[in-house]
Order: sequence, then structure tokens, then C-alpha cells
Amino acid sequence: MPKSPINESYRNHPALEEITRISGKQTHLLLSGLTGSSKAVLASAVCAQSGGQHLFVCTDKETAAYFYNDLENLFGERDLDYNKKSVLFYPTSYKRPYEPEKPDNTHILSRTEVWAE
Repeated sequence: MPKSPINESYRNHPALEEITRISGKQTHLLLSGLTGSSKAVLASAVCAQSGGQHLFVCTDKETAAYFYNDLENLFGERDLDYNKKSVLFYPTSYKRPYEPEKPDNTHILSRTEVWAE
């Protein structure tokens, strides 16, 4: 993860140690009260501190896209080839929630690429 003042301030915050300690013992962790990009900044700090693989579930596609974009920027992976990235996007395979018979082939390909990594 690239060093920046915002990354360093989150990485050195006392609450991060507590979150990392708890997440090491729990398989699921829910944090509330975070807004905007603070979610991605905190998530990137936890990932950098604890290592391993992490799965973040967002409420909708737009929120997930913003979160993914923030993580890409925080990890400095925006311009990397897809197979060199550690931050991956796993979209739904359907275009519309009420039309499950119409899969989105682009999203199916993206999902396959994530599994291949």
C-alpha cells in the first residue's frame, strides 16, 4: 500500500489496533457511522495491517463501484493490469434484480476473472 498522509493517519490510529484485534478473532465485523470514502480508507488500513483476504459487501452496485474505486486508488492499483491487482470487483451476474433470466455477460466474465485469481 502506498504511503500517504491519510493512509498513515489511519494506520497509526489507536482504534485500528482494536478493530484489527477483533477482526482476527471474528469472521464477520460490522462497523457503522462511517461515511463517504472513510469506509474504504479504514478498510485499506485494516487490510494492510492484518493481511490475508477480505470480502466487502456493499448494498448496491453504485456503492460497490465507489468503494472499489477508492480501494484501487488507496492501494495504488488504478493503472495496473487486472491480473496484477490485489483489489478485485465481483459484480452481480444479472442486469436487473427483477429480471433474473437476463444475465449480463460482461459481469459474468468479471466474476470469472476474480475466481481465476
